[in-house]
Amino acid sequence: MGPVASPPPDELLPPAAVACTAAPEALEQRYHEAYQRLAAHGQLQVLRGWDALEPAGRSRLLADLESIDLDAVARAWSAAGAHGSAEEVSPVREVVDLPSARDPQARAEGERALRDGRVAALLVAGGQGTRLGYDGPKGAYPLGPVSGRSLFAMHAERLVALGRRFGPTPPLYVMTSPDNDAATRTLFAAHDSFGLPADRVRIFAQGVLPALDGEGRLLLAAPDRLVLAANGNGGLFAAMEQQGVFAHMRQLGSDVISYFHVDNALAASCDPRFIGHHLLAESEFSCKSIRRSNPGEAVGCFASRGGRLCIVEYTEIPRRLANARDDAGELVFSHGNPGLFVWSRGFAERQAARRDFPVHRAHKRIAHVDSTGRPVSPTAPNGYKLETFALDALPTAARAIVVLCARAQEFAPLKQATGVDSPQSARALLCALHRGWIERAGGVVAAQARVEIGPLYALDAAELASRLPRGFRAETDTYLGA
Repeated sequence: MGPVASPPPDELLPPAAVACTAAPEALEQRYHEAYQRLAAHGQLQVLRGWDALEPAGRSRLLADLESIDLDAVARAWSAAGAHGSAEEVSPVREVVDLPSARDPQARAEGERALRDGRVAALLVAGGQGTRLGYDGPKGAYPLGPVSGRSLFAMHAERLVALGRRFGPTPPLYVMTSPDNDAATRTLFAAHDSFGLPADRVRIFAQGVLPALDGEGRLLLAAPDRLVLAANGNGGLFAAMEQQGVFAHMRQLGSDVISYFHVDNALAASCDPRFIGHHLLAESEFSCKSIRRSNPGEAVGCFASRGGRLCIVEYTEIPRRLANARDDAGELVFSHGNPGLFVWSRGFAERQAARRDFPVHRAHKRIAHVDSTGRPVSPTAPNGYKLETFALDALPTAARAIVVLCARAQEFAPLKQATGVDSPQSARALLCALHRGWIERAGGVVAAQARVEIGPLYALDAAELASRLPRGFRAETDTYLGA
């Protein structure tokens, strides 16, 4: 971010003048420090309206300025988008295809890690339910096709069930965003952490990055507020360090992290088999993959760049590569990213210390106020939001593996109100999976009946087969819970 023109001297008072005239004494030092930082980066335009602000407004503006690292913003602006062209990638070749001959050994290794309390669950839950027509955190959305359980409840109950089976309950770390942090905390408190021991749940908020105009200048949401937005799921590494998550993991002895997204209704967090493959391979970053359903599917693609495993976001892969097919007619870039990872804690801690973590620019319409304080509501993209992706840590792993899983068993995304990746499609996938479990166990499900199985009743098909009553029939919508 190159220097931009500062306001003329008569429009902006230097720190000494402000201290003598407008700024309350309590704000003098903060203003002085902010002024120096802004001046060094050519960003003094955000102080143009200082004289007109009341003390509370001045404090709010300074708090926003203090929440961002201007050096990091400058580096991000200069480097954003310069992280390697998608044209340079080749298809990933080495993939563990499940089921694998090593599955029994892997499952035993993963179960041992769960019994030893080494595994922690990391749930990315910063999204709102706006696109679903729901007012609240996406994790609170009542997705259960029969039970009406929320996504939070579904994910938490799986961890409770794992604790019952293996001993220690995997601790749950929930990353929120500034938009839904308070509401998420309230929900967990109101529902007694959805059955999880309170001391095994930690909620922490990701950080923010400022929005910038086309020249890299900070934008104001109001004369006393910057335009700030959540910094993407790649911000979780720094947030985990800053908010004591890694320290809590060390205290519990958790050195394996199972990462998943709240809007995947079939996410099998803390999966013993997957964890086992991760440990047997001595991997730092392990990924589940799914077969992409079509060239335009909104999932990233696993690939290789410079001999290193990477994930190319669907928004960044050229159409030519996305559509490429091999001699058998299969997609060349066929391995999609469902956002199901396992990391070693040491690897994640190293990411928190990085100063070169990739930042992506998204060209967006950004409402703001102009230099006179008047609102601007653009009809076309007019600036950039900055975000980071956790998947960008993958190329730095000393050892990484990709494990191909069964899409129908592990991926039911919830992205929009209707159509593909909607509540209707996610519920259908959930019911289809559970219908299959029941039928393989000898039960019968009527054609029009919906069936839902909670993890407290059965974590998997094998457990259901051991519990389902002989001659079981579901003639109507049926929920098998605790």
